[in-house]
Amino acid sequence: MTVVTFRSLAAIAVAMTALPAAAQMQTEIPKAVGTMSQAQQARRALATGAQCLLREKPSNVRSFLRMDPDSRDAARTATYLNRGDCVDGSTGSISMQFSAAALRGALFKASYINDYADAAPPLTNTPVAVQGDVSAGQDNPVKQRRFTECVIRRDPAAARAVVLADTESAAEQAALIALQPAFEACLSEKSGDMTKSMFAGVLAETLYQMAGPTGG
Repeated sequence: MTVVTFRSLAAIAVAMTALPAAAQMQTEIPKAVGTMSQAQQARRALATGAQCLLREKPSNVRSFLRMDPDSRDAARTATYLNRGDCVDGSTGSISMQFSAAALRGALFKASYINDYADAAPPLTNTPVAVQGDVSAGQDNPVKQRRFTECVIRRDPAAARAVVLADTESAAEQAALIALQPAFEACLSEKSGDMTKSMFAGVLAETLYQMAGPTGG
């Protein structure tokens, strides 16, 4: 299994605020696919695989996203979804299996794009319900969801732009930069370090679950 690690979002925010605007844009331009790191290629491959799974196995995907992410059923379904051409065929020369959490985030991103790309749905005023182990220390899913919910409510347009953007694209990086003020305003809600990959996945899940009455 490939583990994708990035600097914490707080460190990213601090680093970006220290750079002039021109330098920010220069350092954030993604590399061509052929020169991407394995971690960046893995994120791209996962996004492509998730789009394929949603298209080819929609009922399995919808069922998986309704499951408690810590359950055995979710683990078994993630193993099933990791098999076949959608995931194996999207990774090229990289051999990997994606974790249930990574797959879940990518599938929520694909689902949001599929259901809401044309128009942003209203955001519900009800706090997001959280599934999973609420006592999981630094990876506490309650705090992860509360942090991303805070970010979304602070800047829903930029949060939506992150989710709609192609993975590891200039548009994704620009949207993350636009979210800096929301990151900083919501840091009191954050639990531990969230990697870029983890944040993007939890953001997509929270944004999808915050879709109002017109949502899918």
